[in-house]
Amino acid sequence: MSQYAHRVIIKSTDVLSEPFKVECERLIEELSKDPKTMILKVFETLRTIARQDYLYKNSRSRTMNSKHLCGWACDFVPHTDKGWSWADRDITGDGTLKDEREAYYRMREIVKEKFPKLKYLSEWDLSHIELA
Repeated sequence: MSQYAHRVIIKSTDVLSEPFKVECERLIEELSKDPKTMILKVFETLRTIARQDYLYKNSRSRTMNSKHLCGWACDFVPHTDKGWSWADRDITGDGTLKDEREAYYRMREIVKEKFPKLKYLSEWDLSHIELA
């Protein structure tokens, strides 16, 4: 296995398992229409064991039994012309942290209101949506 196998990040929804794939694609469409959530883009869908192991060992995941491993989870992350950013690390440097948090909270409202087959996790991982 390559020493860089943990760097493989899969963003495509094509690899997601049913019924999560259909629900995730519907959510993507819904997020793109809302002014507060339109900055959220798919960052990662299916994960390899090597990637999950790397994230777990580096405290970016709390489990080795992630639903990412079977195609039942997706991470949404703010993306601008300056790149990817996370609510806990304002890497864009343009002060968007508040807007990013508001986007995540609005995404949770949308999931709760319109997507009974989906759920979000704790405050620890605002970006993660998975099959309920």
